[in-house]
Amino acid sequence: MLAKLAGGGCIALEERPGSIPFLSGDHRLLPTLARTLPVVLENVSGKAVLAVTGWSIHWRTGRYFENNPYLTAGACELLAARGARFVGIDSLNIDDVEDLSRPAHTLLLGAGIPICEHMTNLGALPPEGGFLHAVPIAWAGGATFPVRAYAVYPDAR
Repeated sequence: MLAKLAGGGCIALEERPGSIPFLSGDHRLLPTLARTLPVVLENVSGKAVLAVTGWSIHWRTGRYFENNPYLTAGACELLAARGARFVGIDSLNIDDVEDLSRPAHTLLLGAGIPICEHMTNLGALPPEGGFLHAVPIAWAGGATFPVRAYAVYPDAR
């Protein structure tokens, strides 16, 4: 699993108007993704896919914990089927916190795809071309573990 936390390329996904939803929750800019998501996801095999919601602007406020955006089960099924290496989101949770079936956790982790929540500043990333590193800290005995995540873009100047 540690091998999936570095390299492989990086794609920052944002929903576009006129496509089916891959995100849900209270995020007015992301109501859509059928036409674009399958096309974009054809290129995710072996890559880190980062869902850019802009929600991290609410970090350290009460708003961060209310109606956060999350990945839909359909998006997670596509990500797993298309071979994503890693999936991250700049939100409280990759799942709807009200849905105890936790489809994103179940589908992605069940497919061996690590997930990362609470990411920040994803909107500053170019859509493609970088390499994500999610370096775990020394941690034992937990079901989850903190990472120091960052993207490296070799051609950025």
